[in-house]
Amino acid sequence: MRPLVSVCMIVKNESHILRQSLASFRKFADEIIIVDTGSEDDTKTIAQEFTEHVYDFTWTGNFSEARNFAAGKASGKWILALDADECLEEESYKKMEEELRSETRIDAEIFAVEIISFTGEKGTYTVTSKMARVYKNNQKIAFFGALHEQLDHVDGKTMPLYELGLKVYHYGYMLSVVDKQGKAERNLQILEKERSSKYDGFHHFNMGQEMRRLGKNKEALQCFTKAFKARKHNQLIWAKLSAYYIAELLGFEKRFDGALQILEEARIIWPDVPEFLLKKAELYDMTHQLEDAKAIYHKLIESTDVTYHPIILYEAIRFLPYKKLGLLYMQEKDYTRSMKYLALAYQENSADYVVMFQMINLLSKFHRPDEVFDFIMRHQFVKNLDVGIKLLSMIIQQGLTELSRLLFNSLEGLEPLLTEIFQVRIGTMQNFYPVISERAVIAGIKTNLVDAGDLAIWQFENQTLHLDNVMKNSNVGSIYRFIFEKGDPAPREMYLFVLERAIASGKGAFVDHLLTFRGAYPEQIQAEIADIFFKYDYFDIALDLYNVVDADEVTEQGYINLIGYLTEHEIYDEALAIAERGLENFNDDFRFHRFAIRLDEENRLKRIGEAIDAFPNNRYLAELLDTETTNVY
Repeated sequence: MRPLVSVCMIVKNESHILRQSLASFRKFADEIIIVDTGSEDDTKTIAQEFTEHVYDFTWTGNFSEARNFAAGKASGKWILALDADECLEEESYKKMEEELRSETRIDAEIFAVEIISFTGEKGTYTVTSKMARVYKNNQKIAFFGALHEQLDHVDGKTMPLYELGLKVYHYGYMLSVVDKQGKAERNLQILEKERSSKYDGFHHFNMGQEMRRLGKNKEALQCFTKAFKARKHNQLIWAKLSAYYIAELLGFEKRFDGALQILEEARIIWPDVPEFLLKKAELYDMTHQLEDAKAIYHKLIESTDVTYHPIILYEAIRFLPYKKLGLLYMQEKDYTRSMKYLALAYQENSADYVVMFQMINLLSKFHRPDEVFDFIMRHQFVKNLDVGIKLLSMIIQQGLTELSRLLFNSLEGLEPLLTEIFQVRIGTMQNFYPVISERAVIAGIKTNLVDAGDLAIWQFENQTLHLDNVMKNSNVGSIYRFIFEKGDPAPREMYLFVLERAIASGKGAFVDHLLTFRGAYPEQIQAEIADIFFKYDYFDIALDLYNVVDADEVTEQGYINLIGYLTEHEIYDEALAIAERGLENFNDDFRFHRFAIRLDEENRLKRIGEAIDAFPNNRYLAELLDTETTNVY
């Protein structure tokens, strides 16, 4: 009997991960086809443990040719293309089989599946996307492209792309796997070889992907722009992605008008792609056009007239808008709405550290530590020890002493070295310094649980801990020599980081000690120090520093701090004067226009007009102008 699905995989030197992949679906897959392109390890031996269909293919530098060779060995009615670093779950695989057997979509020849990619050092984070992986085994569908190969009809016929319920778990983006494979160098070699014979849009897109991966943003932007212009029709997923990456890269360069223009063009062509709206909202957020950003986020989660189909960020429809709204409302001190949307975000993705931490931070403003701790445990924030360690470290940095102690005492299975580290970090907040071994300090540095701020505070407060040698021989040696041995100035960023940690921890004597070294830096550092004091609600100290700094040296955030403080204290004339100075220095910051509109009641229409000149596409301003004009007439 002919198999329904043949799982086809091409491999090379995958012994470190292949067994995990094959074991995940051996029991329920009808047929497994493995094509080896020249392994020098135990890859073929491992493959033969799971299937008799193992074939050799002489590598030609072209992934499509290898994929199509594998398809030629398959007998199934449908083919599922997998990689060696991907796994399947039985439940969703059976769901896929049911959908394929139903044949309700007679014209279906290619299906997209859900790819859940684990990223980061330990696969802590996930990114979900949709990708064409299942296709009819009728010799009419094949892979094209030497790299990042795509399924297409052999005659170039445009075909609808449907979706299946299959979930594919991808581990290749974890940092350890990426480093092991050395993919970037290999991929560029393949693309350079293909360059001599093929200059189509897909090739430019693939070049853009590799340049982006290598951090060569200018080259990547050029490649994606060529790809977008060279698209032959609008059904191509890589054409949609090209538009998205063009906007992203323009945003990195702060070319916001160009980014918004390409997003609007893409939105008109593909109104069902939520990432274009999401990126537009992010750009508005970056330029502080918060009203327009919030409107878009609300549209994504509330719209009923569009069925969205994500192309790269599966969470673009609900989780990310919820999270962004929660953070924006927190920024505006609308804490009730902030908590509402953070809670909704947590329901969508209970593994996001930022969401959990911001909920904890928000609750800590209004509730006792034991109440916040009870909330953490009741809502199962600490799903495992790794999550508990991460959250504990973040809470300690925020200076939440009692909550840190409660969470620390609840963690079971902490290694002795980690126990030492957290005991000292919590003790530091209580002005108590337990003995810590050099091994624990080194372990803390390696795991990022101990940083320059911790070490500097410990050294200043309790020199009996004997941290001299550790600090001198670590990546924080420059700050040690600067503040304890009066050596050359440490990097400006490190000095400010240590100062902020000291301020956040309430270490007044150490703060005073650090401030004696500020003269080693340019005068503008005074304004940056004022910003830090303001951030931690030391308003009197911040205002004194702002008063002695030249107006041209005050930072953008410093102006915002001053205007907000004066407005809150109803000193409107002075707030307006500072807003006007802010407009002179930072005319492209929407916040100063917003303040000027609110503070200058007599000239509100004029202020709105000036803001529209600077931000002609801002909907909030257009609505405000309509309201003001109606009121006048």
